[in-house]
This record gives sequence, structure tokens and C-alpha cells, in this order.
Amino acid sequence: MTRNQYKPDRVSSPGDTLKELLAEFGITQEELARSINIPGDAVRDIIKGDAAITSDVAHGLEQVLTDPTSTN
Repeated sequence: MTRNQYKPDRVSSPGDTLKELLAEFGITQEELARSINIPGDAVRDIIKGDAAITSDVAHGLEQVLTDPTSTN
């Protein structure tokens, strides 16, 4: 049996990915926080790596940051 030997040179943090998505969607941290009903500083803390993404936040992120033209 062959195991996957993929070893990326760099792995982005969830906060980096979130920051990139906010820029791509043109949404501010404050707008995102309001739209998923969390405190404004919570998004900042996630981006900085000072807070985890809970299942409720993950669900909210999915609702707001899913491309409606995506066919997945």
C-alpha cells in the first residue's frame, strides 16, 4: 500500500485564509462579524491566531463566504 507523501513547503493558517477571503469578497472584518452575529473583535482574534474557529463560527463563515456561482 502506497501512502500519500505530499509535504507542502508552506501551510497557511486559518486566519491567513480568512483574511484572504475577506479581501476576495470585499467584506470588512466588522461586516463579517455582524453578518454571523459575533463580536467584532472575534474576527480580528481569529485572523491573529488568538481565537479558534468554533463550529458555529465555521457555519457562519460557510454561509457568508461561499461563492454562489460555485458548483461543488
